[in-house]
Amino acid sequence: MDGNQDSYLPEDSQIKEPPTTSPLEPLDAEKILRNVQSLRERIGERFEGHAIVRRADLLVRLAERACSRSKELARPNYALRTFCAADALLLVAALVGAGCFLVRAMRPVEGFELTDLLQGIEAGIGCVLFLSVAFVFLWTLERRVRRQATLKEIDHLRSFLHLVNMGQLDKEPVRLDEAFHRTESSPPLRLDAPGMERYLSQTQKLAHYAAAISCLYADVLIDPELDRAADELREFASDVARAAGDKITILVLKGLGGSKPVAPSS
Repeated sequence: MDGNQDSYLPEDSQIKEPPTTSPLEPLDAEKILRNVQSLRERIGERFEGHAIVRRADLLVRLAERACSRSKELARPNYALRTFCAADALLLVAALVGAGCFLVRAMRPVEGFELTDLLQGIEAGIGCVLFLSVAFVFLWTLERRVRRQATLKEIDHLRSFLHLVNMGQLDKEPVRLDEAFHRTESSPPLRLDAPGMERYLSQTQKLAHYAAAISCLYADVLIDPELDRAADELREFASDVARAAGDKITILVLKGLGGSKPVAPSS
């Protein structure tokens, strides 16, 4: 990591007093975006023409979308809440009407028979049940809509991590050995040892920032399914970064290093 550039906590996040709820401050979406844009510039300078530049561009777009989309998903849906409140008023009115009907039925009135009472009770129960089901549906609809929209955004990040992971599959240190046997179908090797090490290091950063963006969506609402999806994505990002780190370790153990120009690839 590049020191303070890769910090994505708010600048005023130093804890001066013991926290009452959580010891961590929420992530700063704007700072994550700035760091991702800076990472994109560094990748573009070192790997111009390589596919990792396009992946960095994609991460910038995902970070820009997360800045606005996470705030949009966190805002209340007042239209749905208005429908829910209207349904609650209708439900209360139905209960009051049913109570008035029962009170009237308890008084002897000429021409009022038992069958009329039963029919009225049946109609009242049906109306109350219908309004109750509608109220529960509308009450949970906002959460379900926000959950599905947030899960879709996390799926986009998961697809991005698959692209990042596929980009490092052929970046194997063994391919740098002179004894490595290449076939006609083997992909061309356009990176030297230092270039491969830098490539894998940038791959780690792409994965870590994708995990950081997923945290923005995990904060949209408190939901077990959403937390589980975000945890799985962060675990996947850690696996991608760990695989790249293992390859870097192999390069270091082989004593490969230095700095040479990196040839572009398609």
